Amino acid sequence: MSRVLIDSNIFVYAFDRADPDKRAKALRLIEEVTLKDDLVLSAAARHHRLSTIYTEDFQHDRLH
Repeated sequence: MSRVLIDSNIFVYAFDRADPDKRAKALRLIEEVTLKDDLVLSAAARHHRLSTIYTEDFQHDRLH
């Protein structure tokens, strides 16, 4: 089984409603990899994703 390490920005793009095309591509990639159970997520990627998504500016500008 191969493993795929996805950059943390892909997860940020998956939440970014400001760019629908980028968001759709990111969601497709994440779905493809997780359905195959090949996803590897580093601790740094988790931290970056959460810290970016939960900042006030990102939530205000991109999630609403």
